Amino acid sequence: KKSDYYEIAAINLEKKIDLVCKEYNLSSDVKEKLHQIRKARNKWFHYGKKPDSKIINDLLSVLEQYEIKADILI
Repeated sequence: KKSDYYEIAAINLEKKIDLVCKEYNLSSDVKEKLHQIRKARNKWFHYGKKPDSKIINDLLSVLEQYEIKADILI
């Protein structure tokens, strides 16, 4: 429903990560990686600080672990 879309869109990314991890019973390790990736993304977009290679590798490992294809991220 359209109202559900707007309700979900209003939730910040931190809470969305928590909800997804809970819903899909993801490990605390994956949840922590997702939050570190989120924080690095914020620093990049808000302050121009490029993420280091560890964060990029963590992102790639999560995408690969859950077989998330790059085309759905575009």
